[in-house]
Amino acid sequence: GSYESYVTRLSWNYGVIGKLWQRSFYDHVLRKHDNAQRIIEYILDNPVKAELVAHWQDWPWCGMPDAL
Repeated sequence: GSYESYVTRLSWNYGVIGKLWQRSFYDHVLRKHDNAQRIIEYILDNPVKAELVAHWQDWPWCGMPDAL
């Protein structure tokens, strides 16, 4: 909660308007025993589940912003 409040106030100082955080959302720290590939696929597939695109690659905000 403290992090979210800090980021929200900072964003408002830069002119962002409105809420930044989704209700009923919680963050999750990836632990060593978690299956990272499964979690990545779950996140990337969200726009497909919401029927915004047919393939996750079509969603402009999915994936790496810059090549490594």
